[in-house]
Amino acid sequence: MKKTTTRIVFLLAAILLAGCGEPEDVNVTIELPLNVSQGDEFVIVAAVKNTSSDQQELVSLDIADAYLDGIAILRTEPNHSEATHIPLDNTMSYVFKLPIGAGEQKEIKLYAKALRQGDYNAEIDFCINSDFSFLSRSIRTIVE
Repeated sequence: MKKTTTRIVFLLAAILLAGCGEPEDVNVTIELPLNVSQGDEFVIVAAVKNTSSDQQELVSLDIADAYLDGIAILRTEPNHSEATHIPLDNTMSYVFKLPIGAGEQKEIKLYAKALRQGDYNAEIDFCINSDFSFLSRSIRTIVE
């Protein structure tokens, strides 16, 4: 039974990863403060530029749990439609489904609060057109 379960898990993982990849014709950037004090509120600005001649979609921003161990996301602008924890990926997924026209750039502001002291260094995934097509960027905030 254990062997069958292991095979099923590996098969499901292979199926999920088969659709993974980097989206084309899109640039992403992230701006956030490196140093903040415990209790401070600050803004993380994520930008997505569509360099394609076709519309694309920012499906979600997925933030690693390691970052959120000491940082809370209070709200987003524009508002996310849902926030779901993804245990397989160890991330919190903020869903936007935000259309980005050809040649257009959209900014997403994440309003955050520094909860506890520490060095919070992780990644944020910009999921473009699907949950399995993404670009990752490093994020780091030192809370003093």
